[in-house]
Amino acid sequence: MGTGYCDAGYYAGGNSADATLEACKARCTEEAQCLFFALKEACTCSRYNSGAGDCSSVVGANDHELYRKLTAAPTTSAPTTTASPTVSPTIAPSTAAPTTTPPTDIMRAFSMYCTGF
Repeated sequence: MGTGYCDAGYYAGGNSADATLEACKARCTEEAQCLFFALKEACTCSRYNSGAGDCSSVVGANDHELYRKLTAAPTTSAPTTTASPTVSPTIAPSTAAPTTTPPTDIMRAFSMYCTGF
């Protein structure tokens, strides 16, 4: 989606152990409520739920890369007695442009934590 992070819907993050693209993607994939994540390499994997809406209002510096969780459309077939297929999520980078809205207090705290300010 671009750089920055959603201005609403934050529910988890701040663990540097999750702050790689693969780990952050895996964390978001396993959490049903995760719709977006903002990655600051080696610092934080911030995750956002439906409170973020479509995350079109993006804030923050260029040090966070923002991603949207995509889910594959279920396949349709004739009714059978077998179980229906599962839907596996995929992650795609966002293309929304960041705004100049000031960051939330929570993200300001993460920024201070990661930069030492």
